[in-house]
Amino acid sequence: MQRAFLLAVSLIWLAGCQLLPNQKADKHLYGAPQQLYALNMEHPLFRGKLTIEEACDSHNISTTLWDEENQFFRIDVLAAEGNPSLNSPPFISDAALLQLALDTYTKDRSSSSPVVASISPLYQHTYHNSVPLTLFAVVKLSVNSEAAKGFPPVSGDYYYGFLLFRQGGSIFVLQHRQPYYQVDKMERVLKAMLDAMSSPAEKRTKHRVKGKGCPF
Repeated sequence: MQRAFLLAVSLIWLAGCQLLPNQKADKHLYGAPQQLYALNMEHPLFRGKLTIEEACDSHNISTTLWDEENQFFRIDVLAAEGNPSLNSPPFISDAALLQLALDTYTKDRSSSSPVVASISPLYQHTYHNSVPLTLFAVVKLSVNSEAAKGFPPVSGDYYYGFLLFRQGGSIFVLQHRQPYYQVDKMERVLKAMLDAMSSPAEKRTKHRVKGKGCPF
């Protein structure tokens, strides 16, 4: 029940960062839609078998992951140009584009959910010397599940970390949820997620996905 609720909440939502390296596909890799990236499912960050769920439209691809200890992870890939969810102006800088993308999670998307009582920005840092430029942020999400029907009875505060960077025509948004506000730990987890990723994926591995998944 808690997983179902947190997944519903997530839907209303790298210094040392480098361009994602190439990595050969093997049986331990999840290959994302359009072969945008691969994820090492045996990385020490993940505890036990991963459950993978996908959602997508013509401009956005979202992969949500849960491990056997109920840790929540998510990787979104947003089209940097022509994306109606961003509505970015022409010739926007990468720094402004990443901030705009973060705002869609912490402002625009949250307002559509009646169970979200408030979202409070707690921490934000831009790694200006990283390649690519990377934005890290932590927010507190206060939830009142009694405000809407059909939600499991789970309320309280949740802490979401975001790591955003642009690679080519895509914005990558790595996300993680924790029950306590710990900036250093959140940063370590998100960087570990990045360490587990490689781009592009050698092949698409849709068969690893629970449910329907994305068609491409």
